[in-house]
Amino acid sequence: VFQFASFFFLYNFIVKMFVDRSIKNPSDGEFNCENVPFKQGAEARLYRCKYNNSNSILKERFKKTYRHEILDKKLIVERRKAEVKGINRCKELGISVPEVYYVNEPNNFIIMEDLTEKTMVMKTYIENLRKSLSDDITKFETILKDLSQKLGIIIGKMHEKNIIHGDLTTSNLLVSNIDIKNELFTLESIYIIDFGLTFMDKNASENKAVDLYVMERALKSTHHKLEFFFDSLLEGYKSYNTELGKKVLTKLDEIRLRGRKRDMTDNSGKTTILNQLKEQEAQSITIVPTVGYNIEKFSNANFTFTAFDMSGQSKYRNLWENYYKNVQGIIFVVDSVDRLRVAVARDELWILLDHKDVMHKKIPILIFSNKVDEKEALTSSEISQSLGLDLIRSRNWHIESCCGLTGDGLEAGITWLSTNIQKYIEEIETKGGHI
Repeated sequence: VFQFASFFFLYNFIVKMFVDRSIKNPSDGEFNCENVPFKQGAEARLYRCKYNNSNSILKERFKKTYRHEILDKKLIVERRKAEVKGINRCKELGISVPEVYYVNEPNNFIIMEDLTEKTMVMKTYIENLRKSLSDDITKFETILKDLSQKLGIIIGKMHEKNIIHGDLTTSNLLVSNIDIKNELFTLESIYIIDFGLTFMDKNASENKAVDLYVMERALKSTHHKLEFFFDSLLEGYKSYNTELGKKVLTKLDEIRLRGRKRDMTDNSGKTTILNQLKEQEAQSITIVPTVGYNIEKFSNANFTFTAFDMSGQSKYRNLWENYYKNVQGIIFVVDSVDRLRVAVARDELWILLDHKDVMHKKIPILIFSNKVDEKEALTSSEISQSLGLDLIRSRNWHIESCCGLTGDGLEAGITWLSTNIQKYIEEIETKGGHI
């Protein structure tokens, strides 16, 4: 019998709209929005909007059905308040941010300035500049060093006032079109957007260093040939506040070391587990990151599994939905060491379970809590609570602590999955092939 096990990380989620986006109130102003969002993330949707005849953006935080209703409401309110507070605090510091026009507390949405016409996304600007100055690398680097140094000063201003952005990437930074044309940048030339993960931290240098580390990793991923960009950013950061810069950059070095250690095992999550499950003579000595997807087979008891190891890279995510309809078992791998990403994994898991080709089927799901050999690892009960596994009602699930590098815990997990896939198939056959 050939069975199908899937290794997924998912990002798209569709829920019904619940906001009346055509409200007229003299005290609040007048606005009317498009019915279809132009962008959607894990937490919110963005709509083009007219507010008092000005081009605006409505950001709506939607309900998460997998979370307890009271907890979900509390998180939405807290994050909306933190976002508005972060924007306003930055504005007080003279940092370029979108103007907040209106906050609707009952429906948890905000209306803010649409900067599309007067700015360009920094990621796009860098790529355009690279193409236009392909024959003048010196000028290309000079312009970007100046831009990145000013960005470092801006981040320094935020951190000095304990504002942690939480998602610093070149996609969440904008550059003034006028200044792009003149090739002359000031601090006001750079706009910061998407404060959805922003919070205030008065004490720890750790979160400020993580803010920088996120930026560094994003640059390496998106602009891997621009090592000088982050170096210049740090120069600007240190120049704004020497004492703060020294503390935060020392902590950044510590985080980099932890990150390098983690990178050694980041590529030994799904793929390394899959490698361990194969016969010894079929195992690979060297594990490399998955590009696109890999198809592998392994056996357990009376089952032969055909496993699709799907890449988590954004450009390959559109492949995933091609494999949902025939899924008979799901293996979901969680990095038990990375506490920051457990929350993201939770959303990804529930997005998977809420997909139309999965949600009405009683497909069993096995959660591997990987890397338990490391002392920083969360326990299975902590992972279970963080993922909200107790809320799964319509299918059998099991969490198994494991180590992808040694194979500990893998056999027990797959044995459980084999047994429950068999039960699932028998139930399908009992009901005439439909479940």
